[in-house]
Amino acid sequence: MKRYIIILVLAALAGLAACSDQKSAEQAPPAPLAIDFVHNYKQGMAMAKEQGKPIMLVFEADWCGACQELKKNVFADKSVGEASKRLVNISVNVDKDKESPGEYKVRYIPAVFFLNPSGSSAMPYQGPQTPEHFIKMMNAFGDRFSS
Repeated sequence: MKRYIIILVLAALAGLAACSDQKSAEQAPPAPLAIDFVHNYKQGMAMAKEQGKPIMLVFEADWCGACQELKKNVFADKSVGEASKRLVNISVNVDKDKESPGEYKVRYIPAVFFLNPSGSSAMPYQGPQTPEHFIKMMNAFGDRFSS
């Protein structure tokens, strides 16, 4: 009987230890982003118009796994951050910003659009989500509007 109790206690302790390790891994802080995002749609659009810079508009959510991967694998990349300085970068959290414009017809997230400085001519980005492809897109779009 003692043997069963000892085995049961050891199994319970092993289970608790595994749960504890999983929680600390889940609570690890996210990597800092290399892109300086404006988190207010209207403010970002006004900045772009005033500065004459094109726009990268990102629709995302905290619960979205693909959004978190995009942040970790692309938006935290220093080279992407450097390329993003030619644009006004706006991040819209679809759960927190209920007034975000519906004109983009976002059906899935993350959704990324490149716009001209006046906010028109939205071009959705549907390519690979790698730093290299984002840099290429940012540079190509930035070149169209540089003076």
